[in-house]
Amino acid sequence: MLKPVLDRTPTKSRLPVVDVAPVPRRFVFSFRYFRHDWEYFGLGSKDSGWFSAALEKLMEISTKEYDTLMSNPREKGAWRLHEINWDAKNIPYKRNDLNWISSNYLHNTDEFPFFQFQITKAHGRVIGFWDETGVFNIVLLDPLHNMQPSAYTDYKLRDTSLARSDYAAAIASVEAAISSCSDDCQCRAIYGDIQDALAHGLPPHTMLVSMSDDIFDRSAKCIADGLAQTLSDIIDTGLKDLQY
Repeated sequence: MLKPVLDRTPTKSRLPVVDVAPVPRRFVFSFRYFRHDWEYFGLGSKDSGWFSAALEKLMEISTKEYDTLMSNPREKGAWRLHEINWDAKNIPYKRNDLNWISSNYLHNTDEFPFFQFQITKAHGRVIGFWDETGVFNIVLLDPLHNMQPSAYTDYKLRDTSLARSDYAAAIASVEAAISSCSDDCQCRAIYGDIQDALAHGLPPHTMLVSMSDDIFDRSAKCIADGLAQTLSDIIDTGLKDLQY
């Protein structure tokens, strides 16, 4: 009996190609160039309600598709989303004044224009730019509409106060206390040495150690009683006891 001759090897069937829909681009934010210590853009007088409203608006606009928002005049207008007009009446700064921003962005006006959008009419604006990765870099928060004054504010700039962290407030209190010291007080010189050390970096083999009040008091008493000369001696003794 003759067997059939196969003139070719059967090919494996290929799986159907499924088109994957591209993920729509949405608003993503960065605070790497954010400043809150600039005149007319301070946040010191803003309460928790203002910050809550700002965060809620950032959350809301994060759900928007970038292409849809930018191409829809009605939606864009609702957010007051538009490019900054650096020639606007009474504008307090020019683009080049924002000199903490990388020059790759700051001096490339065509590719990286600055925009603003609304938090609410009463809460002001968010100011920033899109970088090459599509991230919106928030540069300033403008609670009093000072970046681009309008007829709504009679084109006037309104003063703001700077918000200070607990650390900055503590430093200010220390400096105020030292300024009232007598001329023979050693605090001024000690504080100056600390500032110099922080400005130039810590010396080699130096550590900043946070400790509880109890450990601090016991360490200070140990040195005062002559059981150790320095904190380094105390640490060395502890390491030896641990056999480390």
